[in-house]
Amino acid sequence: MKNNQNYISRFLQMDRRNTLLTLCLKTVSALLLSAETLIIAKLIDHIISGIAVSQGRAILCDTVLLALFWLVKRAILFMDGIFHARLKRTVHAKLPSYILEKKAALPYLILENQENQELIRRISSDTAAKFCSYFENIVSLMEIAIQLLGLLVLVAVRNALFSGLLLLVLIPYIIYSIRNGQSSYEAYEASEELFRRADYYQDVMKDRKYVEERTLFQYGDFFQERWAKKSREAIRIETRANFAIFSKAGAINIFSTIVIGVLSGLLMLTVVRGQSTVGFFIAVMKSFINFIDTVSSRFAGRMSTCEKGILYLQDIRRFEQLEEETASIQDTDTPDVVETIEFCHVTFSYPQSTRKIFDDLSFKLTRNRQYALVGENGAGKSTLLKLIMGFYEDYTGQILINGREIRSIPRETLRRLYSFVPQEITRYEIRLNEYLKNNDRTRIHDIFTTLGIHDISTTTDPFPLLGKIEDEGRDLSGGQWQLLAVARAILDERAVYVLDEPTAAIDPIREARLYQLFQKMMGSRFAILVTHRLGAAKMADEIIVLKDGRIQERGSHDELMAQNGIYQSMYDTQRKWYET
Repeated sequence: MKNNQNYISRFLQMDRRNTLLTLCLKTVSALLLSAETLIIAKLIDHIISGIAVSQGRAILCDTVLLALFWLVKRAILFMDGIFHARLKRTVHAKLPSYILEKKAALPYLILENQENQELIRRISSDTAAKFCSYFENIVSLMEIAIQLLGLLVLVAVRNALFSGLLLLVLIPYIIYSIRNGQSSYEAYEASEELFRRADYYQDVMKDRKYVEERTLFQYGDFFQERWAKKSREAIRIETRANFAIFSKAGAINIFSTIVIGVLSGLLMLTVVRGQSTVGFFIAVMKSFINFIDTVSSRFAGRMSTCEKGILYLQDIRRFEQLEEETASIQDTDTPDVVETIEFCHVTFSYPQSTRKIFDDLSFKLTRNRQYALVGENGAGKSTLLKLIMGFYEDYTGQILINGREIRSIPRETLRRLYSFVPQEITRYEIRLNEYLKNNDRTRIHDIFTTLGIHDISTTTDPFPLLGKIEDEGRDLSGGQWQLLAVARAILDERAVYVLDEPTAAIDPIREARLYQLFQKMMGSRFAILVTHRLGAAKMADEIIVLKDGRIQERGSHDELMAQNGIYQSMYDTQRKWYET
């Protein structure tokens, strides 16, 4: 009941008027069953009485009343449909926007957590449709409860003892239906997880971004087999669940037949004793038979959906409890120019991990120099950049910008200091000026010319559409996207330029030339580069070699080559890429 009230309260928050109207009309519609039973009982009694005594006018009045009743019933159903449609429209307009805004406000560390990712994926799929479906299910259960209560009150007026006995007969029937619904939901929950995995394999087989690699390495049969296996497992579970539901439904139908027989006998006693009329007996039995038949066919399914809705609401609550990245007031004390970035005895481990990425790490970077971070995979190069930009705050020690701890700098202010080119380029299917966040055609043309971006023509259309979202979209290669990301960083003038291996899709020779151009365009600006290719690193003012969570070597290319250490060994391995 508490969870059901929470669903209703959420709908009241989104659209109070249409929610109240829908609930009122559903309540009235449910009570109509008792009113219809009384009208039919009266009509039957008048017809029976009319055999011996003229009751023509009374029968005619009852018939007209019944016709009017059915008209009112149809009108209520029609109005309920209108208000319910308006309510669904409001939910579809408001709820997805609310979920999207909440997701956009979540900090990086929360979004990076795998458990949170699964939670967000679950609640983001058809959110409004699911919410409306669970609300409709709750309203339907409420309608069933009101109908049953109305019939019991109707009978209790004639015979309270009979009404109590009737309730005792119905209680085990309701409990059995509830348990049937719960067990069927557990089965569907297991199959839904398998279907989710099957959907992933299906996406691999049909999504354009997987085509080249899947074709080259002939993964098609492998993923087809995985998809078929998971689908078969899920279908097998659902089939067993459906068979169980069908078997239990048969048992429920047998039980409902027994219930109806008992009701007939008990109600007939009230007729024999003169406590009720024949018309009342026929009308009540008709209503109970229709009610039990309807409930037996859908009550288990409704309870299963109710269980699912409760778990979904719990997911929504967990999602809402995720801490948002709070907006902060503009910090006027933080300068636009970064003079120094300093690590003071910084130790950092990822959440739920005991392995230290950095252990008592200390170093200092200064303005007017360009730095290259190098090291083997897993040395912590990308993590170091994320710490500098404030993505992670759960570290010991201090990270200082101009002598100020970055955790004391508002996030918006801190991130406005950086122009970032990530390792994995996000391919937005939008127009060129929207991607570059710049409408200066002359400046864009100059930077494209300098960087050697000739594959994206801006002659016919100055700002062409990127990607294949529409027919006129330009399908770009991975290298073109990486060059665009570098151009965007240059156009977005910030205090510090951070590049995390952004040119992996470009050949080593062209990459080295690109960084030469990038170095010239940066001039004396603060720049930090992470790379595996040391032809780019050798052009930096200073190279920092990371290993085992510490700085093992530091200096210019010539200085590090003279040391015959880690850097010299790495560079000798790649020497043939750059020297002929």
